Amino acid sequence: AEVVALAKRLRQILRYLDASDADMEKGQRRIEPNISLRKKGSSGLPDYKVEVKNIGSISVLEKVITKEIARQAALLETGETPRQETRGLVDMTGKTVTQRVKETANDYRYFPEPDIPPMMFDPTKIDETRTSLPERPQDKKDRYRSELGLEGDIAETIIADHQTARFFESAVSSEKNPTVITEIAKWYVGEFMKLKKEHSTEKVKPEILRELVHLLEKKIIT
Repeated sequence: AEVVALAKRLRQILRYLDASDADMEKGQRRIEPNISLRKKGSSGLPDYKVEVKNIGSISVLEKVITKEIARQAALLETGETPRQETRGLVDMTGKTVTQRVKETANDYRYFPEPDIPPMMFDPTKIDETRTSLPERPQDKKDRYRSELGLEGDIAETIIADHQTARFFESAVSSEKNPTVITEIAKWYVGEFMKLKKEHSTEKVKPEILRELVHLLEKKIIT
């Protein structure tokens, strides 16, 4: 669950930065997890790791990890240590097979990249770049919860992409009433997003959503 959450959040960050659409189905991103287990009660890192190559879907990633944990656990239960190896995907069910065995670090053939020279970055430039970055999805979610009082699942839905978040922030930008802000959020992630899937809502401005909630609060409409 943590790996899947990380994969989704990383995709969000890349999209928020406009660095990439990070669409795995289009080959814009791949995930290659290293998976290893140790028996309960033991300490230290496992003596092996298994790498699964070239996963192109978050749903398949979840299946791969589930199956690989079960496979390795079965071996460990018999007293056998799983081989350190690279495994490849067989199909969309998450099943994998051995591609190549890697016994030591030398088998990975680490070497400097000849076409990329060492690069030094000025700390001042790094700080300037950091301050120019847009608000990260998790920071935005935390702010929605602490400053606006939104529930976690509602905040998570709103930060799904930066266009969605921008619309919501425009809708509540001039609103001071916490109750109205909460209601705007509920309508936004509920009926509005439902309508958005069924119809074109591009011409609907954020202030219209805010006005709708005000009319409801004043009981002018039901």
